[in-house]
Amino acid sequence: MKFTKGSRELDKEVIDKLIAARRFIGLNRSPRREELIVSLTSYDKRIHDVKYTIYSLLNQTLPPDRVILWLDEDSFPQREKNLPQDLLEFKNFGLTIDWCENLFSYKKLLPALIKYPDAIIATTDDDIFYRPDWLRILYDEHLKHPDCVIAHRCRQLKLDAQGNVLPYTKWPTEIKFSAPLYTNFFTGAGGVLYSKKFFYRDVFRRDIFTELAPMADDIWFWAMSILNGTKIKVPIDAQPELIYVDKDMQRSGETLWSKNKTKNDIHLQNVMEKYPACLEFLIREEAETKPHFSVVLFLREGDKLDDFIKVASKQKFIDFEVIVVNSGSRIEISDTPTNFKIVNYPGGNMEDAFNIGLQRATGEYILFQDMNSTLAYNALDVIAKFTVNFGADVVHFTGHVSGGKFVRDGSLRLENDSPVLFSDSKQNRALLWLQDQLSERLETKIFKREFLLANKINFDGDLMEFMFRALIYAEKYLLVPRAFCLCKE
Repeated sequence: MKFTKGSRELDKEVIDKLIAARRFIGLNRSPRREELIVSLTSYDKRIHDVKYTIYSLLNQTLPPDRVILWLDEDSFPQREKNLPQDLLEFKNFGLTIDWCENLFSYKKLLPALIKYPDAIIATTDDDIFYRPDWLRILYDEHLKHPDCVIAHRCRQLKLDAQGNVLPYTKWPTEIKFSAPLYTNFFTGAGGVLYSKKFFYRDVFRRDIFTELAPMADDIWFWAMSILNGTKIKVPIDAQPELIYVDKDMQRSGETLWSKNKTKNDIHLQNVMEKYPACLEFLIREEAETKPHFSVVLFLREGDKLDDFIKVASKQKFIDFEVIVVNSGSRIEISDTPTNFKIVNYPGGNMEDAFNIGLQRATGEYILFQDMNSTLAYNALDVIAKFTVNFGADVVHFTGHVSGGKFVRDGSLRLENDSPVLFSDSKQNRALLWLQDQLSERLETKIFKREFLLANKINFDGDLMEFMFRALIYAEKYLLVPRAFCLCKE
């Protein structure tokens, strides 16, 4: 069922009809090893529309054990007598309304941590409609990474060359997927899953957080997490795109967050000065962390690196480095992004250039590209879903895009057009290669770097020999009937 009108605004009429029809999944009724709570707060200007958020939380494919709305008597001095009747009716379907002191946006989490110290707690904003699988994605990722904060929506905190935190507006937004990192800065609107054990001991220190970051709970909870050695994980199926309950109110700045967003840098600086160990964690991580992808790019004379930089800057998946092996192009080093490494190799050929790139790369997976092809804007996001979920030695996309259309490379067709791990013997793989059933395009394949190194697969021969050896030696060779790059014919 479609809940939105336009791209990201809720169709309230549709939801009102569902509420009137009492269409609720409600709460969990099955045994669960740990209590799973959804916790949120609201205030007087939002209280008449918070029912739409709560409706979405009571209609999750993985139902929570509790949905708690925390309110304070400063905003509602007569408690439930001040609340809309249609909101109170949600108590019949599983909503708990609880009361606490006025901690502003901190109310969404701190009272729940105190009252339910052993629970897993997912927090939400009060002006977002959450998709039906929203909680399932968070909880499934929690089961895989039980010692991490899990967040649908993160920015990537960035440091400058001197190790100082860059302004908030310069951090990449809406990370699609990431390894657990301290630099994953969660933003609460998308939904965040916590446990009390994740936090540093000062997390409840109202005297400190009201002084340093009185309206910036995300900054405080992030800092308290990393001070405790807790990293933040973005699921592979994260949902960073928000569905607003009331887009007009979002624009007008009436949300709790919007009152504070221009002060993020000040609040963050306050917290970092109070807790300098935060910066030490970030600097150490930046020095130690290896990217998920290394893209080795061969540049010939006349090629323009700027064209590739534009493509790289559009990628939502940002956990990558680019090794540029330059055989003759003119490059302005000062204009290259920090994740680009330039290696000058005047007059060199492609095979030698790719060998240099293979030696310099640090990523878990490696792609080899030149300017005869280019990555689609969502390329790394598409590829990551398969490298993460399958862990194959080689991921072979069976087509490319040309003229805006998918073009199949090789004659092999996959059943149901679904990804498949090669189960054929090495002899059969070789036969398929010789029969031209498999693509001979290097740029449509991704290789696990350690697999290449362990089997001494390199470009000492030609490109065909490299691909053939990878095909034969791979224990897990994944065929994917999709495309991630645009190729010149």
